[in-house]
Parts: sequence; C-alpha cells; structure tokens
Amino acid sequence: MMQLYSGTTCPFSHRCRFVLYEKGMDFQVIDVDMYNKPEDIAVMNPYNRLPVLVERDLILYESNIINEYIDERFPHPQLMPADPVMRARARLMLFNMEVELFSQIDALESGKEKQTDRAKAHVTDRLIELAPIFTKTKHMLGDDFTMLDVAIAPLLWRLDHYGIKLGKPAAPLMKYAERIFSRPAFIEALTPSEKVMRKPYLLRALYEWCVDNGYTPHLAVKVDSRSQVPSEYVRNGEITLNVSPSAVHKLQMGNELIEFSARFAGVARQISVPVACVYALYARETGHGMTFDVDAAKPAIQTDAEKETGRPGPSNEAGPALPAPAAAPVATPTEPTKPTGGKPQLRRIK
Repeated sequence: MMQLYSGTTCPFSHRCRFVLYEKGMDFQVIDVDMYNKPEDIAVMNPYNRLPVLVERDLILYESNIINEYIDERFPHPQLMPADPVMRARARLMLFNMEVELFSQIDALESGKEKQTDRAKAHVTDRLIELAPIFTKTKHMLGDDFTMLDVAIAPLLWRLDHYGIKLGKPAAPLMKYAERIFSRPAFIEALTPSEKVMRKPYLLRALYEWCVDNGYTPHLAVKVDSRSQVPSEYVRNGEITLNVSPSAVHKLQMGNELIEFSARFAGVARQISVPVACVYALYARETGHGMTFDVDAAKPAIQTDAEKETGRPGPSNEAGPALPAPAAAPVATPTEPTKPTGGKPQLRRIK
C-alpha cells in the first residue's frame, strides 16, 4: 500500500492527496506537523520537505514527480494527456506554474511583511493574467480535468488564507476554482486545518447541496458568548437549528457570522452564530454532511442509539426529534458538493 507523508497545511502535499482520492485506490496518508517533522522525513528526503511517497522500496519526493508516478501506476482516470505532444505541453505548464506561482509559497508563509507583500503582488498579477483562459475553456487544458488542475487547486484554495484579493478581473478564474473545489476528491483530500481556511465556502456549498436535492439542512452549533440563540433550547452547550428555506427568513451565511430570523414556539427570534462555532452541517433525512473542529471540546453528535433518550431535535422545527449524523465529529472529510444528477454522492458520517 502506498504511504504518503503529508503536511497538514502543505499545498504541495494537498496536490498529492487530491490525486490519491481522484484515483480511488488504497493508500495511507500519514499526517505530519510542518513545524515538528520527525527525523524520518530528512532520512527519506535529503531536502527535509514534504510530501514524501513510500511504496515498498521506492521513495519519492517533490509533488509533481509523485503525482506523475501515481498517474502512471494507476492510469484510471488518466490525469496526464495520452498524446506525447500534449503531455510535453502539460509538463512545461507545470514547470511554469512552479516558477511563477508556487515559488512564492515560502514568502507568503514567511510572516515577513515586505517579503509577503511582494509575493502577494506577484501571485496576483500572474493569476489575473491567467484568468482569460477560463472564458473559453472549462479546465486548464480544455474540457478535460488534468494534472494541471490538480497542481493549481491548492493555491487557489489558499488565496483568502494568504490575503490575496483578485477582484473582478479574475472572475473567470474564480468560477473555475469553484468547479475544482466541488469535486468530491478535492473535498475528501482536505485536512481539518485546510477546511478551516475556507470554512464559510464549504458551509455555503453544503447548504446549497442540501436544498438543491430536496433535503433539510441542519446546523449544529457549539454555543458560546458570541452566539445569539434562544438559551432555553441549548443542551449541553450546543444547539441544532433547522436552516431550510421554509424554516428561516433572511438567511445570510457570511464569512464571520450566520444570521437569520426564525420562530421558536411561535415567537420570532433573531439568530446569529459565529462560523467558528459551527461544528456540523448535515441533511436531516440522511445524516450526510460535514463536520468541523471547533476551539472548545464539543459533545458528540447524537447517534441512532441515543435518539430515544429525549434529546430535542432542531429547536425551530415542529414535530419529533430526528437523528443527526451517525457519529461524533471526525477529522476525515465526508462532504461532497452538488451532484450533476442522479443520487447524491455524500457518504454517511461514521
């Protein structure tokens, strides 16, 4: 079985995780603290950098080399073009991407203001130059999803985290980014630390998935002093809210707060909860959804065995209590995005 030593916040490791989940084969991801690497990493990679792939006697490092090996080892779905000319062009574009964009990662993460500002300006200019491509094509090399899309996706995911604002000139690029972010493999590849980088986006995407498929989205919140919720409905420091369009009014899912009005026992109340306090959003009917780590310890989500204990369901919904996701929040991503048709592709949280 392949083993990938992966940094939990490393964009290069993110690339390799993305490919592994796209391939759907058996593998093991070994999470590594970027700031406290075990000595084994330097033994396997003389540059002491992540990611590192191990398969039997083979040890590989550098994300693009790892990904090409995985693509050749498991050719379905094929991510590098089959045609030699197109494959050569793809490799040249990958090289340019490293030189023009990913060479700035160390500066973006350096914490040194002048160095970071120069890197942000450079990446902004290069991405704006790239944006017009996506007015004519769906992906980097046309209609097909390829290794180029894998390679750039981790940077696009981190733009807000790095403080990079592209504005209207990059609108086609950001629409393209949303298509990539909606791939189930991309979401499965996210670590808890990476989910937090764009948690508001994930909450909005999952909410839309529930509504578009006729499900009732429920929001599980760890209540703190910043939360504006009816205290009489809080149980064990948490509250579960039905946020379906029929249950709430003027729903605003912002980057910092989720706000809406709803009726509780017939009385209209204004609700406001910090995004940071949301630890789950899931479909009531299936229990499919996503969980997040929050700062404080949180109670386990109700299991099927516990639903008879009398714990109330969503406090702004009439009727009997309904089960939440089938286990406590876990780090493994289980969330998809909107399916293109047919049966939804979410997995039950276990």
